[in-house]
Amino acid sequence: MASTLEVLDLTRLDQTMLRTYVRQLLVFPFPNASKKKEAQAGLAIGLHATLKQFPFLAGTIEQTNTSTGVMTVRYPKSISLEVASCMLTVSNLNVDELSYDTLCEAGTPPSRLRDEAHCPLTLRSHAGVDDPFAEGFTTFAKGLPIPVSAAQINFISNELILSAYTHHSVIDGTGIAKIYQ
Repeated sequence: MASTLEVLDLTRLDQTMLRTYVRQLLVFPFPNASKKKEAQAGLAIGLHATLKQFPFLAGTIEQTNTSTGVMTVRYPKSISLEVASCMLTVSNLNVDELSYDTLCEAGTPPSRLRDEAHCPLTLRSHAGVDDPFAEGFTTFAKGLPIPVSAAQINFISNELILSAYTHHSVIDGTGIAKIYQ
């Protein structure tokens, strides 16, 4: 039986990156709350197109050799819309003090965008991730593979915050910029 997974062995350069998730929070005005389903569907379609171009984003990363720290990424050979939909969770946050206008007026301070609210549900308390909100280093001490990336749509008052977490050992700043293109 043929494998349904591809394997990406990370290079020596990849191995030297900080083993942590990079958090990207994209904040947009979203004044029409009745359009949440359409926004969710559009973002899922966009993620699906991105995953078809960069399928390793739908994979998992694991430490395959504990003595050397070598890591490997395993990802599906084909990407379905269902895979993309599972990677993109939705949260309707009830945070009265947050709104697009007040965040912009304050300069969108990171302290107002708490990890416990914006960490994608697929990473929260993940069995292989050390921190309950995917903060800090990933040690792989639990011996379990962890997601390469995860995303969450956060609807708050009159805004939409797209949380995108990617593991730095697989995707650096240049990679994130390419994905956003």
